[in-house]
Amino acid sequence: MINLRSIATLVAFLLVSMFAFAQVSTQPKPATSANKPQVVKDTAKTRGADAANPNIKTTETKNDSRQQVPPPANKGGGTRGAGPYQCGIHVDNHTGWRIDIYADGNYAGTVNTWGDAYGITGNGPTTLYGIAHFSDAPDLEWGPTLFNCPAGSVYTWQLNKPQ
Repeated sequence: MINLRSIATLVAFLLVSMFAFAQVSTQPKPATSANKPQVVKDTAKTRGADAANPNIKTTETKNDSRQQVPPPANKGGGTRGAGPYQCGIHVDNHTGWRIDIYADGNYAGTVNTWGDAYGITGNGPTTLYGIAHFSDAPDLEWGPTLFNCPAGSVYTWQLNKPQ
């Protein structure tokens, strides 16, 4: 069952996060072609319990009425990368676990078991991170994955079980 609230939250947050950049020491993966979708497969790693997580800036989902978020290009604003077009993001969960998704360190939503989540971001570098929390085992994490999303393309992040 698709959790529509999670998808709506992911879409809304990715719109907001299109103006934020993560400070990561690695370079973005180069775009292969503006018309060819990128698919990156990521396998889960074990996350230690109670350890500070540098990949998460905020888990807050409440809005701040004082925060002024610029509109995306299709709503009268600009993009953060070159050109006026945005990039689509597809999170493809190939596990039986719910996974919290973070875009540029900020909570963007939860993709359900065996589910898919879609959103958009500005073109240019974006960092995705996922974490599955467990009550009886160490957390599993995916990423952080830094990618360069070309304008008008779709980036697919496939989340797989550990080997």
